[in-house]
Amino acid sequence: MKKFIYLFLLFSAFTIAGVSAQTTKAKTTTKKPSTNAVKKTNNPPKKTTTTVTNKANPDKDDKVVGKDAKGRTIYQGPRGGRYYINSKGNKEYIKD
Repeated sequence: MKKFIYLFLLFSAFTIAGVSAQTTKAKTTTKKPSTNAVKKTNNPPKKTTTTVTNKANPDKDDKVVGKDAKGRTIYQGPRGGRYYINSKGNKEYIKD
């Protein structure tokens, strides 16, 4: 009998908690405008200089062999491999 009473109380507690959770309304909130305004200044942005470098610069030891039909400069590496620098700045090795 005691088990039945405990089970009944437990079941009723979960049922009441479930019903109250379903009947609650969602709170609506509205954002108020920020009081921290950003100051606008008439100062021009600072000019910075940047230097553009290729990803794959030919090494000092690499010598220029010539140009191909498309006008790209062909380099020869220290172990005899020939390559050119593609538009993305990477070395593209030439297959013989």
